[in-house]
Parts: sequence; C-alpha cells; structure tokens
Amino acid sequence: MKITIISNLYPPFGRGGAEYIASQLAVELINQGHEVSVITSAPWQALRSFKTDCRIEHKIAVYRFYPLNVYYYLNAARHGLGWRLVWHKINLFNWLAAGQVRRILAKVKPAAVISFNLMGLSFWLPRAIKSLSLKHLHTLHDVQLLHPSGLFYPPSSSQGGRRTGAAEMKYTIDGGMSPWKLQVEESYENLIVKVYQFITRWLFQPVNIVVAPSRWLMAEHISRGFFKNSEIKVIPNPVPPLAAPLSVFKPLGLVNLIYVGQIQEHKGIFWLVQTLKKSSRSDWSLRIVAVGALDNWARLVNLIGDDKRFALNRTVTQAEIDNYIADSHLAIVPSLCLENAPTIITMAKVQGTPVLASQSGGIPELMEEGVNGWMFTPGSEAEFTQKLNRCLDNPSLLAAAASHTKQNSSASNLADYARELTSLLARLSS
Repeated sequence: MKITIISNLYPPFGRGGAEYIASQLAVELINQGHEVSVITSAPWQALRSFKTDCRIEHKIAVYRFYPLNVYYYLNAARHGLGWRLVWHKINLFNWLAAGQVRRILAKVKPAAVISFNLMGLSFWLPRAIKSLSLKHLHTLHDVQLLHPSGLFYPPSSSQGGRRTGAAEMKYTIDGGMSPWKLQVEESYENLIVKVYQFITRWLFQPVNIVVAPSRWLMAEHISRGFFKNSEIKVIPNPVPPLAAPLSVFKPLGLVNLIYVGQIQEHKGIFWLVQTLKKSSRSDWSLRIVAVGALDNWARLVNLIGDDKRFALNRTVTQAEIDNYIADSHLAIVPSLCLENAPTIITMAKVQGTPVLASQSGGIPELMEEGVNGWMFTPGSEAEFTQKLNRCLDNPSLLAAAASHTKQNSSASNLADYARELTSLLARLSS
C-alpha cells in the first residue's frame, strides 16, 4: 500500500512521543513492504523555507516545509500570550500550509494518509485530504483538539485550586459500551474553549478512522461530540524497538531513578526535583534525560545546584536513552497534567524497569499497581515520598516488579501496531 504519514514534527525535530512513534511506524511500514512518504514541518531557514524540501531518509521520501505562521511550533515558549493567540487562530485555518500539503499529496498520490499531531501544520488538513478523496486515519496523542494548550489538569493537581466538574458517561468503542468518569476543570469548559472545540470538531469531521492509545483520551473527545461519523478504535501505543542491547541484570545498591521527558512545568520535572531535594536520603540518584526543547534548562540547573544525587543529560541518542533506562531501577513519570500514554512507560516496560507515575489520564491503563509499578496522586508530595521510600526500603519490591515487567513487555509491538493500522485502512478501501 502507498501510504503518506503526516506529522507536525519528525526527527531530527521532536518534542515528545508522538513524533517518535510516527518515525518508527514509517520505518516499520517500509519493512513490511509498503511504499511510505512523510510530510512534516521544518524551522525557518531563510527564503528557501518557502519551498518544499524532499530528501530520502531510510528509504522514505520526507517532505519538509515551513508552515507560514508568526513563529515555528517548537518556539512557542519564547512568545507571549498575545502572539500565541494569533498563532492558534492561523493554525486553525492555515490554508497556505494545507495547500502545500495538498500539492504534495497530489504529486505523491498515496492510497491512504496516516496523520499524527497536526498542531503547527494546519487543522484544515483533514478537509484538504478529503478534497483529494484519500482515506484518512488520524491518531490522537493529546487533547490539542479540545484545548489550544494541548493540556488538561486533574482536579487534584497543584495548579491553583480551580473548581472542577465531574460527570458519569458511557461511550461505545469496538461495539461495546464502556463507562468513564470525566473530571475536568471548569476553566477548560469556558465559552472560548467551547468555540474552539466547535471549530476543531467541524474541521476533523471528514476523518475516516480515529485511533487513540487510551480509552481515557478517546472518551474525552467522544463526550464532546467528536468523530460521530468516524470509525473509532483504541490501540495501545507499541513498545518501541530497542536501539541498545537489552539489560540482563540490574544490581541493587544505590537505587537509580530516571526521568525522560520535556523540561516543562506541566511534566512535573520541577515539582519532582523540589520534592526529592527535601529528602535526606542518600541511597538514590536521579538521572534527568531532557527530550525536546531546552528553554528551561538553566532554571533546572539552578534548582539542582550542587546536589550530587542528580545527573543531567541533554541532546542524547535513542541508544543512549535505552542504555540509561536499562541501568535504572525505577522510572519516574511525575506529570501534573493529564497524560495520555507516555512513551517512557512503554520504553521502561521493554527494559524491565518498573514505573512510579502520576495516577491520571490514560496512565492507569498502562499500570498494574504493585505489579509493574506504582501510582500516586499528581502533585502529592506525601504520597509520592511514601511510595518511593517503600521501594527504597524494600529492594525485593523493585526486583519483583522488574521481573514481571520484562516477562510481559511484548504484548504490543511495533510490527503488530503497523499491521493493525494498515488492516483498518485496507478494510476501509475494500
């Protein structure tokens, strides 16, 4: 099958798990005999940025261009609220970027399109794809269609005591009814956000198939009236292939903790460092591996100071990340926002590394409390510290969780994920 993948970011440009999965999927589809091309963005590089650059990368034709807007997507942190509002208005109806993608698709002539995050390209793309009568499968990775920030916070997070609303609802997935309790801060349901959702709901109406890695994320969209005309499917994100040898034995002594992710407030990294610095224990170390933009790097360095229990790494390869996870006894996911399906959890699983994570969003769907890891209320220092100390005081808990995690890490691999997506598209085309 001739398939085009559209992703707002694609290596070497990246910020999180979505673009990593997009790049891994592209390579796997090639390995399975499909013809693959990729359309993505690129930062501004003088006047030549107005032209589409096409290069062959790992047997994949990758088309890159600068989506004309007031700034590049990865540079949002450098701009104030006013410019961000202008940027989001353009992003909704960026006909210039959508037109450029449409011209590429008309030239490539794929049988189907698989899209990932489109924030920063144009939300008009589903309608541009429909105008070419192409089959379109869209994968959800966050709540960017529900809120311009792409973030929701749970009621119990430490974000300022906003009021919250809760509702019990049911939704249909794979032919069955499933219950879900939605708890969303009322600040996310104001008039501006509702207008934003009305627009994005209409823009994404033409999508044929929508895939989400968690029931939580799909429920958040369905409860707001999204994808009524689309086939919906929950497929867990695949366990990524290792770029480094699998760890066999992790001797316990000093307990190695690891954080892999963005250096952003909502990811909980500053909360994590502040919480750990209050500990008087010296039987742990935390390695922080920065992924994506490094706008807050100086702040993090200053916060850590001369505390030797912390190690910082930036601009590392995937093989290095795999090695760091393999050498760790516990991965920490301290997010203050509602997470979908953090890639670090699946990466830790394949390395046999237990996880201590915030209990919010889609994370509980990836975790078995006390079996492959532990969860705590987002922003709760007391609960986090209690569970971490329990692991430090009882190394056998970490060893048992590591053994279980490694034995059960192959349930969702990249090859199966690729086959399931192409099977959905083939059935749609028949």
